[in-house]
Amino acid sequence: MIQEVDVTKLSPHESIIQLEGVTVSFDGFKALNNLTFFVEVGELRVVIGPNGAGKTTLIDVISGKVKPSDGRVVFGRDLDLDQLRDYQISNLGIGRKFQTPRSSRNTPSGRTWNCRSRGTGASGRRFSTGWAPPSARRSTRAWSGSG
Repeated sequence: MIQEVDVTKLSPHESIIQLEGVTVSFDGFKALNNLTFFVEVGELRVVIGPNGAGKTTLIDVISGKVKPSDGRVVFGRDLDLDQLRDYQISNLGIGRKFQTPRSSRNTPSGRTWNCRSRGTGASGRRFSTGWAPPSARRSTRAWSGSG
């Protein structure tokens, strides 16, 4: 049985997630090397970096998809996530959302890319954005301006 973690009982400056000295290697390449990272209750953290910097690996470690070769991942005060399977971690409310591009069910995919949106910006000027296949472009600025 997995212990419940009542995050409402954590104080504002306590960590809700902490990684301590986490290392993940893939065939000798260290995607994460002795990483210490934490998120406090109510805090929003943004992880940015170039391709191959370890962003996805970080999320995979927290969600249980990838197990670190060294270090700990702790939820709340003392629940060691390293000992849990990914579905158990998910049942605690920890998960990830994938960005899956999709088109409208009734619109052919080629036409979806040919759509454009129109509106009025904060300045009151009209704007339009969109994409068109090269055969439909008259110039490189065909979709910019007040169109």
